[in-house]
Amino acid sequence: MGNGKRTPRKPWVVFGGALAVSLGIYLAGHLLLAALLVRGTVGEGVAFAVTAGLCVISSAVGAFLAAGQAGMGRLPGAMLAAALFVCALIAVGALAWQGITWTGHGGILILCALAGGLLAGLLGGRKRGGKRRRR
Repeated sequence: MGNGKRTPRKPWVVFGGALAVSLGIYLAGHLLLAALLVRGTVGEGVAFAVTAGLCVISSAVGAFLAAGQAGMGRLPGAMLAAALFVCALIAVGALAWQGITWTGHGGILILCALAGGLLAGLLGGRKRGGKRRRR
């Protein structure tokens, strides 16, 4: 029984959860895309567009979850969550492949992930307060 105020969550918990959600959506989407490519349902020419869309969607969902929960504004919180997702993508890309071409598709995916964070920060809405009681 408290006075109705919630204690704020720690920032590393908020951003860690947002990063986990973003990476989970991104991985699940790529597994579905791989299955559709193998079956021949989706053509190879569409694969990059779907990957870019997955990047925007997964970044936006994770950033939307983190926006406003870490004790900072909605836009800075969302952009920080998107930047963490970008860092995770860069780290996995650096570990898994021999070289990354930033002038090709890699740079576009980074911009898509940052655009998803910006979209979540702008569409996050304003913080809603409780109803005021008249005395």
